[in-house]
Amino acid sequence: SVRDFFEFMKFIKLLLLLILFSNFSYDEKFVGKVINIVIASLIASSLFGFMQYYNILKVNDIISPLYAISQLSHISDRIVGTTSNPNDFGIFLNIGIIILINKMIIKKEFSIKNILWILLLLTAEILTVSRTTILTTIIILVYLLFVYNKQFKIPKKYLIIILIAFVLIGIVVVAFAAQYFIARMTSGMNLEEDGSFLARLFKWQDNIEIWKQSPILGWGPAKASQATIVDNEYILMLRRYGIVGIIFYFLLYLIPFIDSKRAFLRPQVSENDLIFFTSMNAIIIVFLLYNVTSVTLSNIQLMDLWFILIAILYSRINSIKSDSIL
Repeated sequence: SVRDFFEFMKFIKLLLLLILFSNFSYDEKFVGKVINIVIASLIASSLFGFMQYYNILKVNDIISPLYAISQLSHISDRIVGTTSNPNDFGIFLNIGIIILINKMIIKKEFSIKNILWILLLLTAEILTVSRTTILTTIIILVYLLFVYNKQFKIPKKYLIIILIAFVLIGIVVVAFAAQYFIARMTSGMNLEEDGSFLARLFKWQDNIEIWKQSPILGWGPAKASQATIVDNEYILMLRRYGIVGIIFYFLLYLIPFIDSKRAFLRPQVSENDLIFFTSMNAIIIVFLLYNVTSVTLSNIQLMDLWFILIAILYSRINSIKSDSIL
């Protein structure tokens, strides 16, 4: 079908983005600018999210309907920022939090400004009321603390300060988010009665049964005859492209994960590169966790940014390797 054709064209577009941006050479100052642009963009999106929460200047009547019409009934309870739904907004906020924490730790910039930016993004994240996003944030924080302690030998007093700060921030933010947040979080503790989880479970079962009929190569996109929303990208990719496709899918994340880790472990890496490599490594874990209940590769807004960042990643890795040879 035409929709299937455009599904394949989406992958062609991502490949072209990767090739195009890989052809340029980037220095560590450029990487620093990219980091600051991503942070500034997500701060701006978070501020817009607060405008949605309070419907300041009636943004939910004028602007939000232009791109998030399906979320309007509860947008004051679950903000979407500049994305189409709360879960997608949550993953972007996770990216910003990761970069800010890395910048603060690696450059030892424990400034009020950085702490306020992290608090801002965390508050916006809580206001998405996305359980997947919040759980992912906790897991990725533990991962980053492990990396800092094991690889970078960051003094333990800094790690303790960070943990205490996040606990205090969490208490304040939860109090701010109030009843709707608490009700949604507690509902997720009883999976047998949680409507959101049960709906996902039924979708997963149905799509696994479809995959079993063509397990090796799958069914292709089949958008005209099969569901496009599965709420689990692993099952979606398995159904569409079979075992062969899911192997390539995992390699798409595994290879950059390994290469980014090798990159931040290299000696004499600049601070900007170290922030970038560590952030890219951690973001891949975020994606892998997030895919359990949603999608990343099928998210056009997210993947356009991600493939540009991947291109910059490999360009910097190749530049560092060339400089070390010289």
